[in-house]
This record gives sequence, C-alpha cells and structure tokens, in this order.
Amino acid sequence: MATKVAFLTNAREYTGPPAAAALSAAGWSVFSHDDAFASPERRRSYERDNPGQIACAVQDMAEFVGEGIARFGRIDGLISNDIPKRTTPYFEVTDPLQDFEQHLDSLILEPVRLLRAALPSMKAAKSGSIVMVTSGAPLRVPAMAGPLGYTAARAGAHGLVKALAVELAPTGIQVNAVAPFLVYSQTFFPSDLGADDPQFMPYVNKMVPMQRWGQPHEIGALIAHLISGDAAFVSGQVIAFSGAGC
Repeated sequence: MATKVAFLTNAREYTGPPAAAALSAAGWSVFSHDDAFASPERRRSYERDNPGQIACAVQDMAEFVGEGIARFGRIDGLISNDIPKRTTPYFEVTDPLQDFEQHLDSLILEPVRLLRAALPSMKAAKSGSIVMVTSGAPLRVPAMAGPLGYTAARAGAHGLVKALAVELAPTGIQVNAVAPFLVYSQTFFPSDLGADDPQFMPYVNKMVPMQRWGQPHEIGALIAHLISGDAAFVSGQVIAFSGAGC
C-alpha cells in the first residue's frame, strides 16, 4: 500500500511541529507549507532536521496544493494549521472591525483557499480527512476576552467546519476542528525559557482547570488520530484541547 500523504500549512508554527512529528512517526509523508520555506536554505535545514517531511517553496495555497498533487497524486489528510497574520500589533488596535478584517483573511479566507484547491482531488477519491486547527477562545463561556477580530474569526472557522462536514459527508470526507486552549507554542507565548517561564503560570493556572499547559506531543497525537481515518464517523466536531478549560 502506498504511503499516506498529509498536506500541512504553517509547519514551523503553532501545532505544525507536533502534528508533523506524530504523522511522520506513524509512517506518513508530510508535505509542508511555511512562510520560511521561501528560502532554499531554510527548506534544506527543515528537511535535514525532519526526515520524511517535504518543505514546499511556494506560498500561494493553490500552487502549494497543485505541487503536492503533482508530486504524490493524492491527499489523504489536510491540516489547515492557521495562525494570525496581522499588520497591526495587538496593543495598537484602535479599530476592532479593521482588526477583524485582518484576522478574517488569515483565519478563514486563507483556509478556504486551501480547501478550494484540495477538495477536487479529495472528492474524486471519495476519501480523506481534514483538520482545521483553530482556538478554544470562542468556546469559553463567556468567550475569552481579548481581540475581537481573533475570537470572531475563530468562531467563524468553527461554523465553516460544521457546514463543510455536512456538505462533504456523502463523499466520505471527514472534517473536524481541533481547538487548542492552551497548548504551549512559541507562536503565541514566545520566551527564551519556553513553557517553563514563570511569567505564564498565573494565567495558565487561572484559565486551565488541569493547571498546566497542553503539551505539543498531546495535540500532535490528537491531530494524527483524527487524520488517520480510524475514527472516520467523527465529523463536524470542534474538539477542545483545553484541560477542561472550555
């Protein structure tokens, strides 16, 4: 049987590294996008450090998918690991609706571009699994206080997952969201000390009943299980990764 192939976005950020590691350990080929891969040196370094993973140079979502299909001829798993790409720092936001526009592009429209490119191949095969990595912020009651654009865009992505799962159900394609709150990642919590930095712990203890970070390897295992197809009847779900925090 041919090796299964997963397409992964933002491979160096957020849940990208643990998802790629878990899939590689399970024998998958991982075809990866990341802004850093525009640099040939960064691509070579990534592939050297991550055997079995392929770094793609192109940034456009349609071109990324097209190159992967040309190389592998299939998509067994699609992981839209979405991170904010903003032009305004959080502390300088003066217009919440403009802030929402910025988040809308990176957290909803960019995943939609990825899906539009990938779905024709997956529909033709009548198989495959999609995981959108979102956030637990809109799942909290009340929703997490913070940037309006971020929370609203993440909630919109959850609605997209639920609607798309229903639409694709007759084709056998599985669609779910994994919503981290809180998983340690330098993307959102940069520090030279990493997860051990004491500055973060009062926040973690307040927000997470388990009073610890979600570990990267834990969310990697969850994503890999959903992508594996072993639980294909699970679809249209937003799965909180939160230590009972939402």
